Amino acid sequence: MRLSRSLAPALILALAASALLAVSSASTAAAYPVPTAVVTTVPAGAKSFDNISADSESVLRCLQTHAFTHDVVDVNTGADDKVRAGWEDEYSTALGLGYSVSLFQGYLTSAWKTPARGTTRANAVVGAAKAQGYPAGATIFLNVEDTKIAGQTSVQNRATIIQWIRNWTKVVAAAGYKPGLYIGVPQALTAADIANVGAQVFWRSASSSAPQAAQGFVIQQSAAQFDITLCGTRIDVDTTSTDNRGNNLTGAVRPRPGVAGMYGVIPTARFYDSGVQLAPGATATVKVLGRGTVPTSGVSAVAVNTSAIGATSTGYLTVYPAGTARPSISSMQVPAGRTVSNLSITRPGSGGAVNVYNGTGSAVRVVLDVQGYYVGGATAHPGAFTPIAPGRFLDSGATVAPGTAVTVKMAGRGGIPATGAGTVAINLTAVSPASSGYLTVYPTGSNRPAASSMQFGAGQSRSALSLVRTGTDGSITVFNGSAGAVRIIVDGQGWYRAGAGTRVGSFTPIAPVRFLDTGTSLTAGASVTVRIAGRGGVPATGASVAAVNVTAVNPGVTGYLTVYPAGTSRPATSTMQFWSGASSAGQILVPIGANGSVTLFNGSGGTVRVVLDVQGYSR
Repeated sequence: MRLSRSLAPALILALAASALLAVSSASTAAAYPVPTAVVTTVPAGAKSFDNISADSESVLRCLQTHAFTHDVVDVNTGADDKVRAGWEDEYSTALGLGYSVSLFQGYLTSAWKTPARGTTRANAVVGAAKAQGYPAGATIFLNVEDTKIAGQTSVQNRATIIQWIRNWTKVVAAAGYKPGLYIGVPQALTAADIANVGAQVFWRSASSSAPQAAQGFVIQQSAAQFDITLCGTRIDVDTTSTDNRGNNLTGAVRPRPGVAGMYGVIPTARFYDSGVQLAPGATATVKVLGRGTVPTSGVSAVAVNTSAIGATSTGYLTVYPAGTARPSISSMQVPAGRTVSNLSITRPGSGGAVNVYNGTGSAVRVVLDVQGYYVGGATAHPGAFTPIAPGRFLDSGATVAPGTAVTVKMAGRGGIPATGAGTVAINLTAVSPASSGYLTVYPTGSNRPAASSMQFGAGQSRSALSLVRTGTDGSITVFNGSAGAVRIIVDGQGWYRAGAGTRVGSFTPIAPVRFLDTGTSLTAGASVTVRIAGRGGVPATGASVAAVNVTAVNPGVTGYLTVYPAGTSRPATSTMQFWSGASSAGQILVPIGANGSVTLFNGSGGTVRVVLDVQGYSR
């Protein structure tokens, strides 16, 4: 906090609408989930900062290079006692980047004279904290400074402020949070007063003249580093501590997967943009470990969304571990003159990097966005993922007739065990289909779902990631839902252990369920929010990521769709592209946002029918 300074409004972070595929750098990506957070005890001696303005991702990343690990975020509450937007972006971004976070509510001089507003403002901060999943037991501080009330005697002034703070701390404590006070100057209260207002912990001001709590402090501002400019923002530097009663600062932290095979979400980051196009037959090497919030080691695979832009001839891209022989399979098919993307799960190789190979006959601009990672090691728990060397499990030639299906044995082949694999990650490709249509992949022996796994246009080769449960004899079935013959390719990328996952980052498949079909109602530039939690086999609480397949059905225009966590800024990247007259589909692992929902945006110039199917979720 700034002593003797009125509360500044929070900066509202927003992104302008992107082009078909935005090409911003990793530092400007801005779609953040509202992470599932747990209460944490912040260790004494941690380097912390507070800032009245809401800080962007680039600022928070910069501050990490200066050894900051804890952020005290202002829940910006206006003169009308309502919380202003903007603070939640910093909160969720900081959690996503690995900070621990505590909250504070700033003072408003005009409010002190009315004790009932202590209750009103406390209800506002508690409601905002709960809406963002701020966990019970974490601290919420009240900024208590500039408490001189015009027209009141010293005794009246103290009595008013004491009642005001008691009202505030009572509401915060009743909500399950730990009420704390920051005592700045000018100050009407004495040290004896602040010991009797219901606060459980205290934050020491940088001002030596402010009254100090006898019980000590769980966080202290540095007088030498007060109101400094660093990383393009103004901050106060703090150090966490333990008070005389043994209390430590508490806050929120995003649980990180610590068990082999579990999935860790990161704020989606752009790790590579070839800009000047990657030449035909050329390979680019992209470091993935130790960047963004991907760990420097102990990672078995990363989830990479790869986009191809501006190819003038057909072909493919292959993403594979650096330092290994390039496999003879593709990660995605690339049509001429169209922007396409596909999600793949790829092992990091030499130097913590992956390679991307341009197998088209022309230069192509290549973009790689990383969405998350899997913890390395031998897997033993339900829902844990094990990557395999990319391998071809099926190439049908041209034998799959319209309306027929082919069964593919997965268990006991290509690195997938004979037993224990409940779900497989595959790359599904339709090669030069004779007519428009779709493929549906599902567990052998079960009823074919109404949901498609991928869409394609006549003559257009397409690829799509699919996470599908294995059925009878460890097999999957692929159905050709087009009116013509199609060559089908199935390439394996890895497998998940059978059973319902209970650990952080574990994956649980569900029978594909249609969660949304807009008909033709999603207009140009419009968004629709879809509830995920508590529907179709997804639990009401505890699910942090959804595996979704999104489809644009016979659009009359060319454009793109973006799926992102509800309640967050729309990212400057697309989930999938489509073009006029051809249905398209794409898979994404999307963090579940506010109210257990995700939001879908139509980035085209016309009305589009959009379908969203859910295939599973991660804890």
